[in-house]
Amino acid sequence: MNGPDMNQFFTNLDTLLLSPSGSLTYHLVILISIIISFQLLLSQNHPRKTTIRKKILIGLLISLALEVILLVLSATAQSGLIEGRLILPVLNRYFITVMILNLAWLWISSTEQKVYNLLFSLINAVLCLLFIFTLWSWSPQYTMVAFNQTDLDWIWGFTTIGLIIASLFVLAIQRPSAWGTGFALLFVNLIFEILHIFLYPASVDISSLNRIALLAAFPFLPTLIQERLGSSRNVSYNPRVKTYANFFNKKIKLLTDGNPVNFKDQIPFLIKELSQADEVYIVESDKIYSEVSFFPMMDAESDI
Repeated sequence: MNGPDMNQFFTNLDTLLLSPSGSLTYHLVILISIIISFQLLLSQNHPRKTTIRKKILIGLLISLALEVILLVLSATAQSGLIEGRLILPVLNRYFITVMILNLAWLWISSTEQKVYNLLFSLINAVLCLLFIFTLWSWSPQYTMVAFNQTDLDWIWGFTTIGLIIASLFVLAIQRPSAWGTGFALLFVNLIFEILHIFLYPASVDISSLNRIALLAAFPFLPTLIQERLGSSRNVSYNPRVKTYANFFNKKIKLLTDGNPVNFKDQIPFLIKELSQADEVYIVESDKIYSEVSFFPMMDAESDI
């Protein structure tokens, strides 16, 4: 593809994604993905997932706040109430980098690895300072040049590339649940970021390539939330698990001879059974012979 054809391709892409209708579609896709993720978070209340739920909540609130701010400012700029070329290119660049960092943090970090939480906070602080510096540096020149391909754009581009490469490295080493999906989405954003820096023309303020990358990533946000929380409704059971509802019901009836008072005499035997199980479940029941509800709590080998 020669130079004019490439320029025409990017012009058509900008017309599609940077027009008012294209921008609205872009923001709605991201917003709906975040809202669906909130619904998943609220619908799954696993007792051992309190810490990870708080972390996901923080990540979703950050994403939602940034998206709402960007959407409101974009609409305000369209109506002519604010100078869009002053704030939107810088805010859009900040938004893209923070969103990618947020996705990587949710995929990589776990409740035991607080170092990632600390790094996430420090990097966010640095990005906030970089945003203020970029806005201050951009204000004298925004009426003269487009934001793309400026030194400020390159600073954000290489910062984003560095964060993505570091995230890919940690993700490949740690390999959490569904790490392949996270790796692929981050890698797609890396490719589009490189294409933006080296191929995108310096004629517009906002890159449609970055928008395509986020449009590819954010619909998978609910999948990420579901993987991090796990499903409390569909539990896969190990065939060797002995401590499940039927076991307790039948075992208790057999050992007590129909008399609940005899249950205390069988406690040592039940403890022995628990220590030999592959997985252990906490049983909740109002009556000793009633149908019980249960949920997975711990692995016997590591927690007993």
